[in-house]
Amino acid sequence: STGPTLLYLPRDPAVAVPAFARVAGLPIVERVLRSALRATYARVIVLVDETDAAAIRRLAHDIDDRIQCVPLERWRHAIASLPSDETVTAIGAGTVVSPALLQDALRLGAASAMRDVPAGQAWPASGVLRVAASEAADANALAAALHARIASPAPLPSGDDVSNEQARLALRIRDVPDLARAEEAIRRASYKNTDNTVARFNRRMSLPISIALIPTPITANQVSVALVALGFYSAWLFSMGRYGAAVLAAFLSLAASVLDGCDGEIARLKYQESALGCWIETFGDYSYYIAIFIGMTVGAVRSTAMPVFYWCGAAALLGTLVSFALLIFLRSRITAGQPQRLHAIARDRFRAEPSLWSRVIWNLSFCATRSAMPYGIMALTLLDLVPLLVVLAALGANIYWISLVLKLRHLLGGETETVAA
Repeated sequence: STGPTLLYLPRDPAVAVPAFARVAGLPIVERVLRSALRATYARVIVLVDETDAAAIRRLAHDIDDRIQCVPLERWRHAIASLPSDETVTAIGAGTVVSPALLQDALRLGAASAMRDVPAGQAWPASGVLRVAASEAADANALAAALHARIASPAPLPSGDDVSNEQARLALRIRDVPDLARAEEAIRRASYKNTDNTVARFNRRMSLPISIALIPTPITANQVSVALVALGFYSAWLFSMGRYGAAVLAAFLSLAASVLDGCDGEIARLKYQESALGCWIETFGDYSYYIAIFIGMTVGAVRSTAMPVFYWCGAAALLGTLVSFALLIFLRSRITAGQPQRLHAIARDRFRAEPSLWSRVIWNLSFCATRSAMPYGIMALTLLDLVPLLVVLAALGANIYWISLVLKLRHLLGGETETVAA
């Protein structure tokens, strides 16, 4: 097949950790292979020996037929089958990088000499190389160059650097302590730079669950669908209008909030991110709000025998639907085809105009986030104040959409902006 090539040498004398040691739920070798395919490489050529050839071949067969396992004696022949003027990307043992970094390697273009692929402005060497195919035909020379990178003491980005979009993920794993540091780094890197304090607190609970699910066949989209079902069940419990059922509903709503991070975490850690997945998650969030507001409205009427709460609930539902329509419109207009970037872009544009009203609306939007709102619901439900929740929802939803309309021109700005891959 035509397209870029990645060369992977999974053994090195400086690396004591086996290629099948797990980092964040996946073996190192599997992370390298899936990252390359996610980065749109057309083929991956893996240098294998008798120690791990059978295991790597089984893994490659399970992942994709674009992965070719080659012993040392056939290496030169495999490289000779590539176009003579091709520049390839090479990665060695103990090195794990993100698909975004491997895509950066392709943007470097042709290399007349061996060239390091940076992990960021402050990290000029990630452990990944760009090299001419003719030069890569010498497996020993290529292994020596990669060995120099894995043995290097040069620092690599932290997980926070990656999460804050200051660098690409690059891990160097030579021994067991390195493995522990890599585990911590990749977990921190899975955070979003738009995560608020509550969302970061929730991730301390959701990440271990996500990593436990990664070796299983469960996908991020399946988790999203399960969370929608849990939200609907919580709404039904709220609608009963009884204190005990409402407390259980609030607890399940809070549990769903914590688990809400799992679908995105699984997608990022298994290299399954997609615009479709983002839209499924968005639909799940929106349906959660609608179902919960309806359930609380019915429960408030039943518990108080005051039909006026139907009007409050209708106002909350109307404000929520208008808000969602505006947010969907903004996603399609300002995110450059990356809908998950809406929060970050909106945050930057709100902060660009530091007025009191902008701060008030931004703080109001924080209270309405999927991460924060269930804590408020839980607190007021324990105080048996579900009817007050319906009133607050009606006020907050309508203030929010009116504010979005007033700020719409500012939020649209130059329509779309270029965002990092």
